[in-house]
Amino acid sequence: MVIETAFGDDEAQLARVSRHHCPASLGPELAQLTGSVAVHITHIKPGEGEAVMSAVSALETPHRIRALQAGDLMEF
Repeated sequence: MVIETAFGDDEAQLARVSRHHCPASLGPELAQLTGSVAVHITHIKPGEGEAVMSAVSALETPHRIRALQAGDLMEF
């Protein structure tokens, strides 16, 4: 799964009104998935990477979550 998580939780209101995710809104979305899937986070705003991924890593989820990096290649 590829999903954006643009803002940190400190900007949850901005994320909500701009229709983007923050880690707090990502958690309930991931809870709807069964099993354990690979989740690739994209569209993190510049300078937010560490904060977003730290909060995402703290989510209680069975899924394997990582941030996509420039140059990553995905084969389907």
